[in-house]
Amino acid sequence: MKQKKHSLLLLLLSALCALQCGEVYGDNFFQRVDTKSVSVYSLFKDHKGLLWAGTSKGLMSYPQLLSSTAYKRPHDLSIIIKQIREDNMGRLWLRTQANHALIYNPEDNSIITDVEHYLQAKGLRLWYEFRLETDRLGRLWFYKNNTLTVYDFKTGVKAAYTFPKGMGRIVDVVRQHERMFVVTARGLYDVHVKGRRIACRMMTTLPEMAGYVPTLLTTDGRGNVWMKMNEKLTRRDRNTGRWTTYGQVPADIKGIVRDNSDNIVVGTSNDGLFVFDAYGN
Repeated sequence: MKQKKHSLLLLLLSALCALQCGEVYGDNFFQRVDTKSVSVYSLFKDHKGLLWAGTSKGLMSYPQLLSSTAYKRPHDLSIIIKQIREDNMGRLWLRTQANHALIYNPEDNSIITDVEHYLQAKGLRLWYEFRLETDRLGRLWFYKNNTLTVYDFKTGVKAAYTFPKGMGRIVDVVRQHERMFVVTARGLYDVHVKGRRIACRMMTTLPEMAGYVPTLLTTDGRGNVWMKMNEKLTRRDRNTGRWTTYGQVPADIKGIVRDNSDNIVVGTSNDGLFVFDAYGN
């Protein structure tokens, strides 16, 4: 394992953007962008290639972030946005610092604030503090407690699955390229949608009960699973099923990505980057 220390916050943000938003090109990798004292909490690139940022002053597109001029937007978007996702209708699904959901349509600058009742009208009974993820087709994956619901807003097709109570509530749903993983308090699942049915394959039980916080997860070229669990970096060997914990990596893990050389790069907020090969070295 090689540790590379970097003090620039931009490097970590760029690595996270590569995971969530697409490629980061070398010519811009070390470019410092003055955001005029605006704090950035989330980044997302939509299907048109436009970069969106959730900031201390609300939702901003990249051009708006660079500009000091005011722009018109719904008042409800002038709050801290912690998560940004996009559905297959081109709408942005936003998670606020207060854990409320909002739906913003950039095409007509409209916003849906009462998301729970909007979903209820679609036959989706999801109430306060549900969480969500999107897959490569732009379908929404909603989850709360131990129930997972996938909904396609283009076709209206819905699929749902309830995990056994003995496996605990759903901790996180993680997208890795074309694959979707579900982490419950006690297990890790490989999940995909077949028509109106959700198919789940249990990959493994977890070595300890996972806390109810979002999980960082990726796979390497050998099919091993790397995961942040309970503030620790862990790795599951595909061949042996054995879990390894890397105690030398601090708890402030902010991102886990696989680079083009098949190394696993772990970014921390205060201790730089930690780089591992696919064998955990």
